[in-house]
Amino acid sequence: MPAIVYQRVSGDHPVAQDGASGPNGIRMQLDLWGQTYDAVASLRGLVIEALNGKTSLELQGVFSETDADLYDDEVKLHRASLDFMAFEA
Repeated sequence: MPAIVYQRVSGDHPVAQDGASGPNGIRMQLDLWGQTYDAVASLRGLVIEALNGKTSLELQGVFSETDADLYDDEVKLHRASLDFMAFEA
């Protein structure tokens, strides 16, 4: 602990009457887990700094959209859930 779990949530393939109208978008969800709120908050800052606004040859950009603080009573762990959109180049 801490840990990061990620999953691809959805894809966006914009289309207009004459065909594709923009880059494909991929929504990713990252769940950050830790034993304390402070550990998760620190990890959240590092993840957002590492990903938000980044570009590459394969990606036009990665952008942070939403995040939420949660607590799981069953496993007694703090969690932050972050959503990012990534746009293909």
